[in-house]
Amino acid sequence: MTVTRIGNIVMGLPLAGAVVLLALAFASPAPFVLIAIIGLAVGIAVVLRAPVWVLLATVVAGPTLGGWLDFSAGGAIPAATIDRAMLLAVVVYAVFMVLGRHWKVLPAGRIELAMAAFIVVAATSLAVRGGSLPDRAESGLRLDVVFLAQSYLVPFMLFFLGKNLVRERYLKWILRLYAAVGIFIGLVAILQFFTGITWFTPSRYKVIHEGRAVGTLHSATHFGVVMSVSLISAFTILVGSKRALERRMAAGALAIMTIGLALTKTRAVYLGLLAAIAAMGILMPRTRRVILVAALLGLTALIATWPVVSQSSFVRTRLMDPVPIYNRIALWGTAANMVVHKPVTGFGFGQRTYREERSEYLVRIGDVPPDYAYSLGATHNEYLNILVTTGLLGFVPFAAILVMCWRRGVRSYRQRDGDWLWEREIAFVALASLATYVANGFFEDLSACWYGSNMIFFLFGILEGCAVRRAAGDAAAGPPSPIRQARA
Repeated sequence: MTVTRIGNIVMGLPLAGAVVLLALAFASPAPFVLIAIIGLAVGIAVVLRAPVWVLLATVVAGPTLGGWLDFSAGGAIPAATIDRAMLLAVVVYAVFMVLGRHWKVLPAGRIELAMAAFIVVAATSLAVRGGSLPDRAESGLRLDVVFLAQSYLVPFMLFFLGKNLVRERYLKWILRLYAAVGIFIGLVAILQFFTGITWFTPSRYKVIHEGRAVGTLHSATHFGVVMSVSLISAFTILVGSKRALERRMAAGALAIMTIGLALTKTRAVYLGLLAAIAAMGILMPRTRRVILVAALLGLTALIATWPVVSQSSFVRTRLMDPVPIYNRIALWGTAANMVVHKPVTGFGFGQRTYREERSEYLVRIGDVPPDYAYSLGATHNEYLNILVTTGLLGFVPFAAILVMCWRRGVRSYRQRDGDWLWEREIAFVALASLATYVANGFFEDLSACWYGSNMIFFLFGILEGCAVRRAAGDAAAGPPSPIRQARA
């Protein structure tokens, strides 16, 4: 038996176990469950032959299936979702190939070192604090470990796997898969909003934004970040594809996603999308005309319908409601006061750190009383939250990750070699997505938008891998040929 065959067998064991888990997790043998079991069994056959496709499926299965298709609904093993089963399979495969010296890991760059530094600081801070206060449902320490893994470790792991596994021939499919994610969760959100269906409502976590579009996710912000990444992918296909049918499909997808984003009724999502649009216009001048036309059409429609729109409950009770603004002013003031008192180490990493430690640091900001900080249990600012929980020791590597990812994206986008065009398209999507990610971080906790983080950091990992392999290939090839120089 060859080493490759042994590796394939070992790699398939986690998914084989997932099949058994799926069969045992549900209390009733419904036809839908049987179909899911068969589908996962087919997934085993796929992973034996195509681990990269399983990795791509892991990224897109999270926001589409991870929340509502919960295998632990009737069983004893918690959070046994499809995306986690597939991620486990790919990780086992990667570990086996590295230990067997059949796969050479690409050299670690500064981004990975910053990611490792943040995880070490956060894990140490978590251990020193001892975990959040326990409740009747679960241990506080376990809650914080899961929080760290889900919100930061898995996105960074997908960066690493994307860098080392995804080769250039797969790049053209990534935008299509991301657009497909937006089409699915966008349609789900529209149907949920207008018909009230609950088929795809998350069962693994509680929906916290009632009356707003959330799709298959738990919050409008999480839905908005994922949808924005998908919308940017569809837009890139629209302006870059030479196939008329593909452009029409991308235009239809954009319509669905735009409606879905509008139904989030969330100002942070809108501001994040504006940041992405600004980034797209700066990066790709040929998109400015399309953006301008779309903006003029939208503005014209808004002006024409304003007499009706201005009287809607959305404008009167959401868009013009000052209470969320007062909440954030009080939350941010309190968080800033906490940072001043423990600027270096913070109060300890944990999902409930801010809620449990804020009482002594509540402050009045102008005419906004500190009472507004009591109504919400999070800072609603990713950067303040990291400062509160890990201090400058955690904030510095996290900020470095964002800066270095942006620089990697810019360098990849400027790559104009004819053999690497898809890399530029991926870089365009990654940079615009990072713009919406960073903008949302000023108003929301990005740690609660883990599937969006997965999609974005996966893109940057792919770009990093492309750059490393291209540099190695260029070095091996020696000086560029006269023909190549002439083409440039």
